[in-house]
Amino acid sequence: MRLQQRLLFFTSILLLFALVPTIFGLTWLTRQSLLKHSTESATQIAQMLAHSIAHLKQIVPEVEQHISEQMITQATILSYYVAAAERQGLDTEAITQQLKQIVQKTVLDEIWITDEHGHAYLHNIDGIDFTFSPLAKEQPQAHEFWHLLTGEQPAVIQQARKRDVDKEMYKYVGVQGVDKPRIVEVGYHISFLQALERQLGIQSLVEQLIQDGHVSGIWIINNDKSLLISEVTENIDIAQLDINKEIKHIYEMMDSQQPIRIKHQLTDDYLKLVTPLINNDSGEKLGTALIYLPMDEMSAALKQEWRLAISITAIALLIGFITVYALSIFLTRPVLELQQAVKNLAHEKWDTPLPVDRSDEMGDLARMFKSMAFELKTVFEELESRVQERTMELEAANEEISTLNEQLQADNVRMSMELDVTRRLQSMLLPHEEELQAVKGLDIAGFMQPAAEVGGDYYDVLQANEHVKIAIGDVTGHGLESGVLMLMVQTAVRTLLLNDEKDALKFINTLNKVIYENVQRMRSDRNLSLMLLDYEAEYLYVTGQHEEILIFRANGTIERIDTIDLGFPIGLEPDITHLAYGVRIQLEIDDVVILYTDGITEAENKNKTLYGIERLCDVVKNCTHCSAEEIRQMVIKDVLRHIGSHRIYDDITLLVLKRE
Repeated sequence: MRLQQRLLFFTSILLLFALVPTIFGLTWLTRQSLLKHSTESATQIAQMLAHSIAHLKQIVPEVEQHISEQMITQATILSYYVAAAERQGLDTEAITQQLKQIVQKTVLDEIWITDEHGHAYLHNIDGIDFTFSPLAKEQPQAHEFWHLLTGEQPAVIQQARKRDVDKEMYKYVGVQGVDKPRIVEVGYHISFLQALERQLGIQSLVEQLIQDGHVSGIWIINNDKSLLISEVTENIDIAQLDINKEIKHIYEMMDSQQPIRIKHQLTDDYLKLVTPLINNDSGEKLGTALIYLPMDEMSAALKQEWRLAISITAIALLIGFITVYALSIFLTRPVLELQQAVKNLAHEKWDTPLPVDRSDEMGDLARMFKSMAFELKTVFEELESRVQERTMELEAANEEISTLNEQLQADNVRMSMELDVTRRLQSMLLPHEEELQAVKGLDIAGFMQPAAEVGGDYYDVLQANEHVKIAIGDVTGHGLESGVLMLMVQTAVRTLLLNDEKDALKFINTLNKVIYENVQRMRSDRNLSLMLLDYEAEYLYVTGQHEEILIFRANGTIERIDTIDLGFPIGLEPDITHLAYGVRIQLEIDDVVILYTDGITEAENKNKTLYGIERLCDVVKNCTHCSAEEIRQMVIKDVLRHIGSHRIYDDITLLVLKRE
């Protein structure tokens, strides 16, 4: 045996003795690491399950509670609406049609309104004649609302449940009538709670874990020993695993009153884990989980480790052979030449002499290296060319961006000038002091401060042909579009007044038609709440829907008049004749009337506390002996003091009337 062959043989033996123990050690460590990782994964899955159960118990009841509060509000509004409609003389058919429109435009699905005997004479469901009964046997679900007729309860809130009629999930809420004993009930199809419970709940999480292949089987047992979840993959053999025996063993641990700790056991195919489900926030035990993890990935990883070990052995042997050959000068010389060629290549010296005339492997390597050097040179030159092209493109793009910036600055200047013109027009159209003083019998003071450059609030005091028209409103939004709509309203009001239109209801309906057509032409979604007051002698005649009217009587009493039933937002519907109503208010000497927009009552301070109507009443009540201007100053001063350094989000408008 030659020396070169002996060197190769003994080198291989030494490498094998060194590599085999290392390979087995690495494989064992890998197996332990994978087992630890699988156990941690199962523990994390158990924590996810516990968090899902705790989250489900908290979220779904909160969602249903919010829905209950909203439905109580909706039922109360309907109660007031039906009472107002019947006072206005609307027949049952007209009210029924209105209820159907309400259902179409809201999330409600059912509305039931009864008389004092429990008969539902108003509802939105055709072809049904229904009467509420106090007997639970006759009406297991509806009998609870009988307490609203007897006055035993002001409101009844039922939890979402499946109806006996069609097994659909519905939630019902009812309130008392405001004008007489009656039931006002609203219903809402609430099956989405089941979907929410499924999406948020543990069932969805377990199915996803099974589907993704993270686990082969999950069994969750409640504290009362009831089986909450049982999900397995299709290819798992439950009989072979003897799950009943495993669950029985868990029952025995629960009966022993000993705390169940995390236990795991590795079989050929699965990693079994028994763990308690603990709520991390409260520490409450929610149940016990039995989890089976597939060991396919672990087995594949171990096989990969064996393949890697074999590869490492082969590479090590190859390195041994190369080391032996490296001892030969025959290999050393061309390696040094190649080393020098690499150094030259780093300095962009592409034409370095190489031993390309050799017919062995080193010659092939030299030729391949030379070919690679040529390719690198070509690529380097192409890169330089592309860099120059890209630089030119970037310079052109920068020039275009500069042009666009200049154009944007010009547009901003133009828009600022347009907003300034609109704001000035708003200020110029507000009533002047001499106009307010010209109104006989009333001491009037007004104030308006927009939250933006152009506000959406509107107030006016106009007098023509001995007819005094007072207006106050609030356009949705701010900015140029809201300001233009306010100017249109002011122009329309003055035009109708100068045309001696004295019918208040016809006045506001005509005004609505004009604004509606203009809004449609503008393709805008803006509208406004608007209240009109006609003053004559000692009477105010009020039409339109806006905030409450506050009347501070000279005898010290305060009246709050809700205008929600007196009209409809302007610009939403083409005809509001059937929605507009009026109310007459008599004013005694020294009576004070306060008109305002929600920018006052909803003004916030830095603590997010609203100014509120109660504080407004307190301020005015203490200064009713003062003039209208003094009252205005005190109210605005108190509102601004409440806001402080906080941002003003909405326009602030106030109108004070005092009968002289």
